[in-house]
Amino acid sequence: SMMQAQNRIMAKLGIESLEEKAIVARVRDLFKFADKDKSGFIDQQELKECFTRFGLQISDAELLEMMEDADDDGDAGIDIFEFEDMIVHLLE
Repeated sequence: SMMQAQNRIMAKLGIESLEEKAIVARVRDLFKFADKDKSGFIDQQELKECFTRFGLQISDAELLEMMEDADDDGDAGIDIFEFEDMIVHLLE
């Protein structure tokens, strides 16, 4: 389920117990790490590689759902603000 996926993600990224300010800093580092081509956007492949690198098994369907939820402007890429929203949303 999406909830279980979220819990796994939080645990793996090491941000489940951080304060919000610390989370934002961590998320920005994660974004830079994930944005391999330095385009300022994370595409589905980059997001998957980022999660995989952290030992997170996530299905393409789950990934697509997260991307679609996060991609407010429909440009098929997630910018840093959308990424922050996505991770913070996972925390709720």
